[in-house]
Amino acid sequence: MAVLPEHFFDHLVAESCQIIGLEDASKILKDTDPVVKLCARAAYIQSKKFCKRPFHYGERQDYYAAYHGPLELRCIPIAVNLADPNRSLLLSVVVDGVAVASEDVAILPDGRLCLYTQEDDTAAPLYENIVVTATTGYETVEENDTLYTGLLLQTLANYHRKDSLGLKEVTGQHGIARFPADSGEMIESAKQVLEGLVYHGQGCAVGLGD
Repeated sequence: MAVLPEHFFDHLVAESCQIIGLEDASKILKDTDPVVKLCARAAYIQSKKFCKRPFHYGERQDYYAAYHGPLELRCIPIAVNLADPNRSLLLSVVVDGVAVASEDVAILPDGRLCLYTQEDDTAAPLYENIVVTATTGYETVEENDTLYTGLLLQTLANYHRKDSLGLKEVTGQHGIARFPADSGEMIESAKQVLEGLVYHGQGCAVGLGD
């Protein structure tokens, strides 16, 4: 399972703290708060469940039973190899146990994966048992405006209803922080924002992938 990048939520947490109006002892607006951080993490878990896909940066392996035409990939976007002057995709594909040559794999402008130039959808499967291994996702949540807005709404919702979600306490270097013990449900406004990111394809994570 891909580990969350260290600064994935930093900007989101800072804006959430400012909207909530959290201040320190000197009446200066905070840009970080342990409870808000945990509410943001809960919002991300909720968004992954709702959208049926992860969004943070990391290597993943997904399985697709059949190729009827370009595949809607579960994990997006696919990263590129910055060390390669041609900026090749960090992507490999195996079809029924056989590796596919890089020149036979392409990503269409809409993000779908195309194999062997077979762009047209067909009723009968062209290929079966497809495993896609790729480095995908974002280093920070604000790289995707839609995701950021949806998570901001859900983070604020989680914070304002944290008492009804059930709270636990954790002791850290700055004292005791309380956080939601239950991920809860996505609120309607966040759902509407994130609707366009919901995965409708056939892909599923291999092993313990997220």
